Amino acid sequence: MKNILYFTGAGFSAPLGIPVMSNFVQKSKDLYQEDNVKYADFSKIFALIDDLSKIKLHIELDLRNIEDIFSLLEMKHFIEGNSDSLKLYKKYIEDTITSLTPTSILKENIENIGNWQEFWITYKDKNDFSSVNIASFIKYLCGIDLGKNFVSGRGNVVSSSVRTNRNYKYSLVTLNYDLFPELCIDFINENYPNSNGNKYYISSEKDSQLQYIKLHGSVGGNINLPSWNKVGNAPESQSWKAAFELLKDANEIRILGYSLPDTDAYVKYLFGIALRDSFNLQKIDVITLDSDGKTKERFTNIFENSKILRFREHGDLNHYMSRLFTDNVVRDYWISDQIFENRHESFMTDSSY
Repeated sequence: MKNILYFTGAGFSAPLGIPVMSNFVQKSKDLYQEDNVKYADFSKIFALIDDLSKIKLHIELDLRNIEDIFSLLEMKHFIEGNSDSLKLYKKYIEDTITSLTPTSILKENIENIGNWQEFWITYKDKNDFSSVNIASFIKYLCGIDLGKNFVSGRGNVVSSSVRTNRNYKYSLVTLNYDLFPELCIDFINENYPNSNGNKYYISSEKDSQLQYIKLHGSVGGNINLPSWNKVGNAPESQSWKAAFELLKDANEIRILGYSLPDTDAYVKYLFGIALRDSFNLQKIDVITLDSDGKTKERFTNIFENSKILRFREHGDLNHYMSRLFTDNVVRDYWISDQIFENRHESFMTDSSY
């Protein structure tokens, strides 16, 4: 069985409407403007940002970028030995992400719709297929299939089952905090019962439906701030150890929506120690937007001795997800493992797409 690891950054969640570092402050201000009572604590963060503007007289900063902001704030608390405000910072991040994570809804009488697979999940206030495609991607990695069946106590409904005899084992490591993948699985558990009554779950455990590692923590749990001290303020090290094992054992690594910024040197080191012990790594595929014109160069420099690196020019995640689940104009959310792999390969090699 081939081990395929997906490694995702903020660009993976961006099509969902979840903010990235560069637009986080602006999106949080939009939330505050819509409801300054619900997000009253945000005003304290905005006041701190205004106060930091004085520093711009001396050093170059981007106070629209949440990472610059929290790097300064955490350095201040690090020097003073005061961590009381960290709870406020984390709550600000969690509230912003939670509010902007799309809400899934079940289409009424879906079992009576001819093309029900196209609408197996829909999202409130979103008319595009970007969220649906990413939800289908998570469902596929988990090996969950949907089909019309009779379920005791529910009658003839769309139900779920686990795909067996797979030739590929998928895992997912992310730098993101959001709960979108977990919510997809919750949605399936609630609306598409497994005929054997079991519940699906994704976690860092090897026996879960999908081994899923969140290196920076998670909304609803504990998160480490997006700052210079990303590893030092990590909730615990077990997730890093698990990610190391997955990277080491991977036959293919697929990096989605991650530009490998210079500030993330620790990711470079994680890859370095993992790939040093790799036995049979065959491909490293990168699909991400080269927003600064230097992303490809950074990946090429890190993997300079590797002939297995492929960087997808103009690697738009919407195009990638759409390609996986669309055959010409037909949207097919059930596809075989081989079709999925063929479509991935086609995306990586078809320069016209």
